[in-house]
This record gives sequence, structure tokens and C-alpha cells, in this order.
Amino acid sequence: MVVQFLLTMAFSQPYLVFEQTYGGDLMELCTDIEILDDGEIILAGSTWSYGWGGSDFWIVKTDATGNMLWNQFYGDFGYERTTGLALAPDGGIVISGYLSTESAGALLKTNSQGELQWNRIYSNAFLLSPSGVISTADSGYLMVGTAGDVRQFPFFLKTDSLGYEEVYTTYYGDDDDYFRNAIQKSDGTYLVTGQTNTYSESSSTEAWLLNLDNEGAILWYQVYPEWSYFNSIVEVPGDKYLCAGRASGGREYGLLLLDTLGTILMQYSNTQNPSEAIPTSDGNFLVTGRVDNDVSVLKIDPEGNTIWEEYIGGNFTDEGVSVRENSNNEYLIAANYSWNSTEAGKDFWLLKYSEDSTVVSIHDPI
Repeated sequence: MVVQFLLTMAFSQPYLVFEQTYGGDLMELCTDIEILDDGEIILAGSTWSYGWGGSDFWIVKTDATGNMLWNQFYGDFGYERTTGLALAPDGGIVISGYLSTESAGALLKTNSQGELQWNRIYSNAFLLSPSGVISTADSGYLMVGTAGDVRQFPFFLKTDSLGYEEVYTTYYGDDDDYFRNAIQKSDGTYLVTGQTNTYSESSSTEAWLLNLDNEGAILWYQVYPEWSYFNSIVEVPGDKYLCAGRASGGREYGLLLLDTLGTILMQYSNTQNPSEAIPTSDGNFLVTGRVDNDVSVLKIDPEGNTIWEEYIGGNFTDEGVSVRENSNNEYLIAANYSWNSTEAGKDFWLLKYSEDSTVVSIHDPI
């Protein structure tokens, strides 16, 4: 693999501990990453290289240094697309996705070794496409996403611990609206990110944040005219919430900090094209996404000052999609690496960074 590195440093610097790709002769698209208590790593996405034909759900498990322990595909002869990953309380793995053969949403659970324990299919009169899944405080799962054929409308689907539907709520507007991501708050309610045309203050799609109760009823919502959408939302200390997304109208914002009612506290202008942002154990924020054609990894403080940033990529288009911090305060980035100029040539890409210069690294910072 030919990889180019460009690094700008402000106060500290990251060390690339390792980078590893996973894939076959066709296309693999990574969606999410999670880290287990023992340091092992779960990557979830979709594979065109392995499986029954078309695309299939794909899970890759590695050790803490990126060596593959096992991989498993799930699907049929149609096109399956993974959209989310969650860890189950019993150590199992849960993924959400879309089934083309059923025009339906799906939820699959495996044990810790990737052996399928159950799968559920959710369908109605419309195409149902979940955008992700989270584990809930009652050991169940929540999927949010978009349904519809001619008109797109969001849905909220809560299940029990075995994936059986408990609540299904839809939100019909006057125009196309979408749900993209959700988290559960400490009070048991949910914050859901989306994008709306129905409630937009302009003729363009605008970012949307809703607080929903356990039945999916809207407690409040906010629309953000300067933003097109939010890719992710995460709680940070102090009853605040960090959203990564795309600003509208040529604005360079990519990250914003909200209070518990969705009021904007700060917008960060040095975080273009983020896929996901998380709080770090040292009180800062780590962001991954894409700048130009490279994976971007950016660390900023709560005031928006850049601590360090790194761009890494090959000769084609690469993108960071998800980020986590492990118990050693190292940063794991899930990305998609392009090994040729076509959409068919992509692999899962796993990167680990450390700020500890004593960690053995396969690359020195440049």
C-alpha cells in the first residue's frame, strides 16, 4: 500500500501505531467500529468480495494490534447493506442494515465469535431503511431511519433484547424528512438527528434535532438553518452534546456543541467534512472524516483550538467513518481505503494513533 502522510502539529503530536486493510478483490465498505473491554476491535460494514452474491453484511474482529481474528458474512443472494453496529450486554454483536430482497430493515445478533443467534426483518408497505442502531438501557435496541417510496419520512423502531418490535412510530411531514442517528440520554429519552424539508426555514434541507420519549413522541425539536445535516451526536461532560455534520451555504463549520435543549453553544470552523466526533478522556474532542481525498484525524480543545491534525491516504479517495478511544488512551479510526479509481476498489481500513512517544510505531510522525 502506498500511503501519503501530511501532519500539522500545534501542541502535541500523534504517532501512527499501525494501519491495516481488510478486503478482497471487489468492494468492502466499513460503517462502524467498537472496542471490546479486552481491547479487541469490531469493524462492521458490507462486503462485495465474500458471501452469497451481490453484497452482504460483514463483521471483522481483530486483536488490539489489528490482526484479524475472524470475519463473518451474513445475507442472501440480493444486496444487503450494513448501517450500524452496537454491542450487546452479553458480549454479543448487533448490526442493523437494509435487505434489498425484502425492501426492509434488518437487525442481526451474533455471539462474541460471530455465530448468528437471531435475525429480524422489519417491513411495512414502504421501503424501510435504518440508518443505525444503539443499545438501550433496558437491554433492547433502537433503530432510526427513513421509510417511504415517493415521499420519504422518518421512523423510530424500538425492540426488546431479542429484536422483537416494541414500538414503531413514523413522522409524516409535508415534504421529505430523514432520521440519521440517535443516542439515549441519562433520563431515558432519546436525541435523534435528522434533516428536514417540512420544517425548513428555507427552500433547502436543514439539520434537525429531536428529543423523543420511549414511545417515540416528540418532546421538542430544533431546526438549524445554517446546517444541512448532522452525521453523529454524542454526549459530552456537563450535559452537553457534540454533533458532527455539514454546514450549508458555503460555511466551513463541521462541528457544533449544544446544550440539553439543543441550543447552540459553539460552532467549530476548522472541522470540515466530519463523519464522527467523540469526547476524549483528556477533555478534548477527536474528529474523523475526509479532507480532499484523504482520511482526516483532528484533535481540538473545547474552545476550538487545533491540538493536532493528520491527513492520511493513498492515490484515490479515502475517508474516515468512525472513531473510538481505547482504555490506553489510543485512538482507533475506522476508514475506507481506495486501492483503485473505481467504486469497486475499496477495503476496510483500521488506523491506531497514540500520543505516547514510547509506543512502538510502524511510522514516525512527519
